[in-house]
Amino acid sequence: MKKTWIKLNLLMMLIVSFSMSTFSLAFASNQNPVTIKLVLGEGVTLNGYTGQDDETIFQRNVVTLEGVPGLLLPTPAVKSGATFLSWVYAEGATLVQVTAFPLSSGAVYFPYFSEGTLASVQPNQQQVTLYLDATFWAEANPVFYAYTFATETAGAWPGTQLTSLGDNLYTLSVPSGLTKVIFSRYSAPVSEGGEKWNQTADLTFHPTVNFFVINSWDQNQSGYWSVFQS
Repeated sequence: MKKTWIKLNLLMMLIVSFSMSTFSLAFASNQNPVTIKLVLGEGVTLNGYTGQDDETIFQRNVVTLEGVPGLLLPTPAVKSGATFLSWVYAEGATLVQVTAFPLSSGAVYFPYFSEGTLASVQPNQQQVTLYLDATFWAEANPVFYAYTFATETAGAWPGTQLTSLGDNLYTLSVPSGLTKVIFSRYSAPVSEGGEKWNQTADLTFHPTVNFFVINSWDQNQSGYWSVFQS
């Protein structure tokens, strides 16, 4: 009788243990999926997927993927003359490398290559080209300025008036060594007595993550950085 009781106890322990393991596995595999976007860029493909132009992030050849957090990101087809290293996103002036799906949806990643890479900066580079999409601030036919600087302020406010490329897209060439910019919106050129209507906070740019998209009237959260593709 005693042996039977011990066997029953062992059987119950095994059943409970198996049930807990099954529950843990089920819990791990039932994480809510997240959606991300991979901006492939020129000449890059992802096997099994077709890139599409994505106007919501102003990028071309974009693949939208769904997966659970922690799932490894796919490797794109090798770009001619370069080796794929990882996916990256911009955090200020730094490119952060990633290998797996994040915890929440909305991430936008770019491929990082060994040569001709998104992040490559030549030592003899003399200028950085900034781009601004000011569609959100286009009301009332304004003009736009960029005040560029490094750790110390430089030059007179509001800086240099941006050159229009049409369709509310503007550009400016900046000397190398400068990493920060403040974009501002004026009623007319300053030389004509223009009044400042809006400005961004201090923004940090990267030589290739150099395209700022205005999407808000909030000075502290007025937009986001991206990669300009002509």
